[in-house]
Amino acid sequence: MDIEIINGYGNWSNRMAERLTQHEEWVVVASRGYISRYDLSQSVETIATYPKIGTIGYSEGWKDWFNLHSSGMPFTEPLLEFDSTQLSMEAAGQGLGMLLAKTILVEDALKAGDLVVVHPRRMQSQSHHYLIVNPNSQNQYKVMQFTQWLLSTFED
Repeated sequence: MDIEIINGYGNWSNRMAERLTQHEEWVVVASRGYISRYDLSQSVETIATYPKIGTIGYSEGWKDWFNLHSSGMPFTEPLLEFDSTQLSMEAAGQGLGMLLAKTILVEDALKAGDLVVVHPRRMQSQSHHYLIVNPNSQNQYKVMQFTQWLLSTFED
């Protein structure tokens, strides 16, 4: 593989790693249908019992979010867990639970109205998205062109 976009901490050996994001946050989102069934204006302790969706593979998750906002509070584990944020978002969009996701991954669904932010409290992410380039790629020119283009889309 020539290029990979991955979430992590920047510790990839034998690869060029370009950090794409400088600031990432976790946000709680859900569908409008979910919101119509659950009162999310309640306290963090109350919503801790509501159906949740998780995404496998992140070192941060619901436990961290609840600990940040109400230290040591018990909460129910996610009802559903998926191995990709895209699948988790699909389940959330179907009203199957609220989802803790990185804002960069749900911003299009939020703009489209497929998902809405359901709780004002956010959590800073310790990990970021990186562009990983294989230095042994046979397509170096194309890889560098794409890399330059992609990095320019993240500039403010």
